[in-house]
Amino acid sequence: MMMKIGKMRDDKKYIGRGIVNILVGIVVSFLLSAVSLYFATDKYGIEMFQSYFENGYIVFLNTLPVFFSIMFVFLICNQLWIGISIASILVIVLSLINYFKLLFRDDPLLVEDLTLFSEMKNMTGRYKIYINRDMILWILGMTVVIFVVWKLRKIIKIEMQISTRIISVIMIVLCGIGCMNQFILNDEYYQKTENIALINRWGGTQQFISRGFIYPFLYSSKDVGMKKPDGYNKKEIENSLKDIKEDDIPEDKKVNIIAIMMEAYGDFSVYPQIEFDSENDPYAAFNRIKDITYHGNLLTDIFAAGTVRTERRFITGADAYPSLRKNTYSYARYFTDQGYCVEGSHPCYSWFYNRINVNDHLG
Repeated sequence: MMMKIGKMRDDKKYIGRGIVNILVGIVVSFLLSAVSLYFATDKYGIEMFQSYFENGYIVFLNTLPVFFSIMFVFLICNQLWIGISIASILVIVLSLINYFKLLFRDDPLLVEDLTLFSEMKNMTGRYKIYINRDMILWILGMTVVIFVVWKLRKIIKIEMQISTRIISVIMIVLCGIGCMNQFILNDEYYQKTENIALINRWGGTQQFISRGFIYPFLYSSKDVGMKKPDGYNKKEIENSLKDIKEDDIPEDKKVNIIAIMMEAYGDFSVYPQIEFDSENDPYAAFNRIKDITYHGNLLTDIFAAGTVRTERRFITGADAYPSLRKNTYSYARYFTDQGYCVEGSHPCYSWFYNRINVNDHLG
């Protein structure tokens, strides 16, 4: 009887410590998520920060990954303070990188950017990064939290057998993958986090900011990499290109090249049913330019939306292209190599389709 009572007490102690660890993990996850949201607001400030908490999905989806990270490390090493430490380092570092990237380039940190180490190194070399008071307070605050949990480690530690920990790790991984697919990468939940009161809904960067940082950062993993076209064979492509050489343009063949894309332009003079008299021909100037230039017709598959695809197909010659988050070869770079002065502009906002950064990457 005494042995049973002792076992019951041990079980209660085991369960009680487990609940304490989970509750501490939840509280710390929320704190990390909340401060990360504070640094995700960019120029929108406190109004944007407050708007996050008006949409429960935003808070939930920014906090959930942090909690799973803490629990995953905790179950591996059986020390909650280590799980909190590693999760804190990840959240703080990535959140501050996103903060400075938005500040300097009006461009958020995406999962794909983690592979662009040279780009990140160049960025840090070009800008002066200042750690402000709020950042210092965040780092110090989390250091205090970690220290407190470390001091309590013997009180809240759970003595788990290796087999129990292995099973627990497998379960947390499966739950994490399930939540990632069910919530983080689910377009339905992306729509539920719509938060457009303070932003222009057509700006990709602004859409990112309106959802915080941790959640849209993970959601961006959906766009990593390019889908191979049907029938793609790398070896065949390499063989077909190996004999093609990029020649220089002879000096006496260099001409000025001016490309003007007019989104809503239509040449109605091609229709025989419409006639214009010589005095009121709206295409007279256009036709005079055609008479002294090389010209032809360009057929596009874009109407009313996605016009940037035509721009980028024109400048790269590619039907499909990567996300253009790093320097990418293009006709602009070729002409630069040939001694041309290459410039480009667009009358809309620079953030539209992220032209401010993508055009620079295209040269």
